[in-house]
Amino acid sequence: MEKFDVFLAHNSLDKPEVIAIAKKLKRYNLNPWLDREQIFPGDNIHEAVFQGISQSKVGAFFISQNGLGTFQENLELGGIIQFFLKKRKEQSFRVIPILLPGVSDIPENFFYLRQWAWIKFTSLDDPAALEELIRGIRGRVTEIKAPPETPETTSIIQPTPTKIPEQQSNTDEEAERIRQQQEEAERLQRKQEKVERLLAAENRRQQEVEKLRQQEEAERLQREQEEAEKIAELEAAAERERQQEAAKQERERVKRMGLRLLRLQQEQEEAERLQRQREQENDDLSSDKGVDYKRLRDLLKARRWKEADQETLAVMLKVANREKQGWLDTASITIFPCNDLRTIDQLWVKYSNGRYGFSVQKKIWLEVGKNEDAFYARIAWQITAKWFFGGNLSSRSRNLDLTAPEGYLPFGMWWVIGGCRIWDLFSLRPDL
Repeated sequence: MEKFDVFLAHNSLDKPEVIAIAKKLKRYNLNPWLDREQIFPGDNIHEAVFQGISQSKVGAFFISQNGLGTFQENLELGGIIQFFLKKRKEQSFRVIPILLPGVSDIPENFFYLRQWAWIKFTSLDDPAALEELIRGIRGRVTEIKAPPETPETTSIIQPTPTKIPEQQSNTDEEAERIRQQQEEAERLQRKQEKVERLLAAENRRQQEVEKLRQQEEAERLQREQEEAEKIAELEAAAERERQQEAAKQERERVKRMGLRLLRLQQEQEEAERLQRQREQENDDLSSDKGVDYKRLRDLLKARRWKEADQETLAVMLKVANREKQGWLDTASITIFPCNDLRTIDQLWVKYSNGRYGFSVQKKIWLEVGKNEDAFYARIAWQITAKWFFGGNLSSRSRNLDLTAPEGYLPFGMWWVIGGCRIWDLFSLRPDL
């Protein structure tokens, strides 16, 4: 529904001139749309402008020496042309370019505005231009009556005198003028159609350009994706190769480490063998009676304590030359060679890490104050008589290993010592 006669699109810098023209239009009973009067604080500017255009019969587009304002060019001009194209078939909306004083022609960059007949104001008090604007807004040949005189209107457009329709010459002139207007309208219509064709062609060209650009962009993206996939594939292959190389190097490192460990183990075993050999070579196996102590040493070294205990008895009987008797008496203990007694004792002490041996037993004997019962309790022995001869000597410990009490071994030879007590033995052999 049309509420306004004309929509006044203008640069804000030209607002005083446009307001002056709007006031003159109002005196001729025309209702112009002016942003200052129709847009209020809080309104949506775009909606207000488009609504004003759609509710107007005419869109007046002012051009001045100030050029087009941003609001005028980007919003009002587009809205006016868009609404004109929408209402073109109905011919219910017209566009009137208006040149304000100082502008003689429509600028080249707005050539499409030339398809509409424009109005040129030589000054703000240009009555002819004002009359053309009023006729353009009303859209028909009509008599323009002068508004009432007011103190403000010092330069009011004088109404055109009424023509006498009875005069034939005036009728012919009016008919000629109407014909010329029709021809001009047809010419403008053809020009407008040409412009529309050009615009349509330009639009199609732009669509083709955009389509080509999109196609090129899609191809570019496709190439980039393919290149990215190739790069990713190459990187993955390089990563697999790197991992394979790393795995190979790790296998070689493990292999080298294994060989090194094996070599170190072999070297350690060889060192231990040499150490054992040196120890065997360093063991003092001397004997004044020519007795071989190697078996005793090997049994002690292997920690075969029970067999070593039995071997100790055997070698002592052999040294004392009492193998037939099978026991030692006080005399044989007294004259037992010091060298052989020291060899047997040192082998026991060495291979038991200082836990067993005659010298260890003597040290405990002295620690308990030469108390026989305390001595037996300390080393876990039992005896049923104070004398070995005819007595019964046994052990409370069943573990023949290094967990047995200190001084527990050697044990077996005490069964075959007769005619003396244990403290007599230690007193008879101060070399222990």
